[in-house]
Amino acid sequence: VVGTVLAQALTMAAMPLLTRLYSPEEFGALGVFVALLGMISVMANFRYEVAIPLPETDQAAANLMALALACGALTTLAVTLATVFLHQQIAEMTKSPVLARYVWLLPIAVAVTSAYAVLQSWATRKRAFTRVALTRVEQAVGGVSTQLLMGWCSAGALGLIVGQIVANGVGLLGLGR
Repeated sequence: VVGTVLAQALTMAAMPLLTRLYSPEEFGALGVFVALLGMISVMANFRYEVAIPLPETDQAAANLMALALACGALTTLAVTLATVFLHQQIAEMTKSPVLARYVWLLPIAVAVTSAYAVLQSWATRKRAFTRVALTRVEQAVGGVSTQLLMGWCSAGALGLIVGQIVANGVGLLGLGR
């Protein structure tokens, strides 16, 4: 809980700066991107990551972890193909023309987010709650720092989206250790 509260506090503290660096349209593109990512990420691992803490043996849990990661890779491949061949249709469907320029980042985000979910379930199995809490703070620092830096460089919606991906990537690296 403490890690989540600190991460949220850091994100909220950065909001006044972020809202001056990015336009409402750019935040809108981030919102659509995150919504797409959220819908895909929920089913990316075919929900096998939820079962990782349940088996009695680590071997069975490791097998579930491998299965969940394989499902995440399969989903990432499907999303990659969809973004390559349907990027314009995805932007039209979401009524976000700006998204057409950044939809290519969706497979990267799906891969990182789905892998993070698997490792978070493994950390839960191992009762590494402190590590998960620290990871939440690291995610906030990494994501907000990236968004601020790219905002100062006038990166537009790309800065917000890359910041989101970096946050999940930092979490993945933190739990991967």
